[in-house]
Amino acid sequence: MEVEARRECYPETWAGRASGTVTNDGLTESWSATYTTNRFHQNGGGASYGYGLEGDEGDSQGTMQWSISGTNGGGCQVSGSATIDVVARLDLFAAMEPKSYATDLRPVESTQVTSQCPGQAATTFTYFPLNCDCAAMRNPFTEPYAPSLTSIQGAQSYTANTGEGVSWAWKLVPGSTPPPP
Repeated sequence: MEVEARRECYPETWAGRASGTVTNDGLTESWSATYTTNRFHQNGGGASYGYGLEGDEGDSQGTMQWSISGTNGGGCQVSGSATIDVVARLDLFAAMEPKSYATDLRPVESTQVTSQCPGQAATTFTYFPLNCDCAAMRNPFTEPYAPSLTSIQGAQSYTANTGEGVSWAWKLVPGSTPPPP
């Protein structure tokens, strides 16, 4: 049966590597991440496949090396770095013409950063990297993928609604081993 054969061609697991920058108010966040995503959804006709983020069968796991530095509009120097857990998602839209995908990556925790303002003692405050969801496809929201599905990769740069300048790139491959840098 054609639908059954097509269904079996889609991997159960994808591994990814992504990196990027977020700039806003004189501050620059830099990051790189590796992660895996497992299939959690497949509609009955094989038209779409979802990987990652949530659900007993569809977990994702990974880590991001993250840092922030710069001087904000108030003249305060901000700095910090951390290893942060991330979740990721990959959606394959097999019924679209051309066949397309969407992907995103999100930190799941905040971290502490240091702020040194002129004439004041240094302070630490809680910061949520990537403003929660800056590493997501925006315009366009989907990209075509090659029928071979040997890898899915792309890059985008955009200005988020909240003013951040975002640039990021990703590459995913079937299996549980992330692609080399």
